[in-house]
This record gives sequence, C-alpha cells and structure tokens, in this order.
Amino acid sequence: AELDFDSARSCLLRFELHSFSLGLFTKNWKVQRYAFKFSVSKASSLHHLCSALLNLERHLETQVFSPEWPRRVGLWEFPLIALSGSEDLSPLKIIKDSLLKLADSIPIQLISQEFYSGYWPKWRRQVASCQYLYPLCELFIELETGLEFEATVSSWADYRSQWGLHVHSSFTVSMLAQCLLDLERFQASSTLRNAPLWRQRLMDLTLTDEPGRVGAIKRSIADMIQAVESVHWRSEFRRSVDHSNTNE
Repeated sequence: AELDFDSARSCLLRFELHSFSLGLFTKNWKVQRYAFKFSVSKASSLHHLCSALLNLERHLETQVFSPEWPRRVGLWEFPLIALSGSEDLSPLKIIKDSLLKLADSIPIQLISQEFYSGYWPKWRRQVASCQYLYPLCELFIELETGLEFEATVSSWADYRSQWGLHVHSSFTVSMLAQCLLDLERFQASSTLRNAPLWRQRLMDLTLTDEPGRVGAIKRSIADMIQAVESVHWRSEFRRSVDHSNTNE
C-alpha cells in the first residue's frame, strides 16, 4: 500500500462513498456530505484529512460498529485529535470548531425544521469561513434561536436574555468561549463526543486574558446566587452584581 498524502485522501473518499451507498450514516450526513467531499478534495495537509475523518466517524450510525468500538474509540481518536489541531490552533479556529461540534451534537428533532432544512448548510459554511468576532457572535445567536424549546433545560428561559447580552458584548474570543460553554451547559440533550476535552479547550481560552477571567469569575458568582434557596434576599443582591463581561 502507498503511504503518501494522495493515497490517504483517496482511501478516505472511497470509504465515505462505500459507507454512504450502504446507508451507514445518520440522517443529517446528507446535509454535510457535499462540504465533507469538498474539504477532502481541496485538503492540502494531513491536518485537514484528520479533521474530516473525525467528522465522518461521528456521523456513522452507532449500530454499524462492533460492540468493542465504544471502548476503543477514545484511543482511536487520540492521535487524530492531536494531528487535526496541530496546524492551526488560533483561538478563533478553536472556537469555530467547538461551535460546529456542539451544533452537530444536538439531535435533529431539537432543531427547528425551518432552520435545519432551509439554513443549516449555509450556517455551517458561514461559521467555517468566518474571520471576525462580531459576525461569529451573530452566528451564535442564530444557532440558539434555531433550537426548539425542548432543546434546553427549563432554567434556560431565565438566563437566555442575559446570555444574549453576553454574546453581543463579547469583544474577545475568551468572552465568546464562555458563552459557548454556557450554551452547552444548558442543553437538555446532546451527543457531544469528548465533552471533557471540548470543555477544557474552551476553558483554556477563557483564561487567556483579563476580560475572560473576569467574566468567568462573575458567572461563578451568578451561578452561586442562583443556587441559593433563600430567595427573599437574592433579587436585591443580584441587582448589585454586574453580570456583564467587563473589567469593572
């Protein structure tokens, strides 16, 4: 067998084609298939191929794997995750990848039909190609508004408007990373793979500068207040706490 880049690319494309012809993928793979084939065809390094292979594995139906696969998948993913992140570890790239992974983990039935059927492929392309923070903030909001009510836990209704303010006031990647962690925390159901690693990468981003660190502390204070059962003083105290991500 040849051990060069083109042979690896060809092998990956053939595997995808054969698996697709056998109906081994989840339903939403049809939406992402064109983007997958395009990215692999235009790939210029192993970094891109590893990312594509990880994405492909997540969209194969669970029953197509052997019973031992759930125990082995962590070891299988470990070198691919390292290789896929070795070429571009820019903060913006990390948060875009994390946003797409969270979106992929949300069950289709918890995404509004209008958003999924009419806008989902375009939204994914916009996230992948986004080069600036402000439009990425808007894409965060678009994903959240495209979710069905049942996609988040009941307490999200009380926090949602505050979250929107956090997103729109995010002027650093560290602040936006905390917003993404918030959205994941309130999900009612998801199949996020490697969730601890996903969260750790974002937590590392939140601690890279002062706005992110201050925002993390203020959120921790707000969470503690929310958990206090003595609600008779909570409302008054909350008014004295600024929950925005500022250096004040």
